[in-house]
Amino acid sequence: MDTLASLLSPECKHSPRASVQAEVVAIQETIKWKTRHFPQSSCHIHTDGLSVLMALQNHQIRNDLIQWVRIHIDSNIALHWVKAHIGVEGNEAVDRAVKEAATRDSVDIHLGILQNSVKKQLKDLLISEWQRRWDNSGENCRFTHNIYPKVSRTRCLFNNYDIQAVSNHGLCPQYLRRFNLRRCSCRCGEDEHDDIHHYIFRCPLLGHLRRRIHPDVHILRVFSHPILREEMRTILRTV
Repeated sequence: MDTLASLLSPECKHSPRASVQAEVVAIQETIKWKTRHFPQSSCHIHTDGLSVLMALQNHQIRNDLIQWVRIHIDSNIALHWVKAHIGVEGNEAVDRAVKEAATRDSVDIHLGILQNSVKKQLKDLLISEWQRRWDNSGENCRFTHNIYPKVSRTRCLFNNYDIQAVSNHGLCPQYLRRFNLRRCSCRCGEDEHDDIHHYIFRCPLLGHLRRRIHPDVHILRVFSHPILREEMRTILRTV
């Protein structure tokens, strides 16, 4: 039996995993039919679903359908792989039946929504909501938002100086004045916006520490380049 059963239900058209699920269901239904009508007879099931056969050989099966098929395969049932679209009559006959079934208005078997599809949809919804909140986070987060406008699950900053560079929170005059911790300004007197980036990119008193960093370098370039990043940390460590 060919398990090109991805047309069993509309849900199967959206992902390779759903197609594999449909192939497993086709084998499952074949085993059920054989068990009801010919319980003692030998049965050879031919499928072009190589991924299903490989999954059945896996020692750790997490898919309930795959587990069901493995449990119900006995000594009277044998599975065989057949290459698709090479003129094998049985395989071609099933292909024709699948195409004919695809034109029907009704569906015999609803596979439901895959667990992986549910997880992906939930993840996408969470990231979308996270992005919405980040975009509407207000003035307190604008500095960081301008650097990282898109949220990311893989981005993680843990170095103290890196965090200062993307948040503008640190031992700089602007930050100290903002929270009324100290009335001060940078000794260079050349920049009224004496924030963290003033020290990283512009302060002339720290010019001797800059070898590669200059005002035209974007902060993301600094983070992506190990040498620039270490130079930035050295500057902030000196401050």
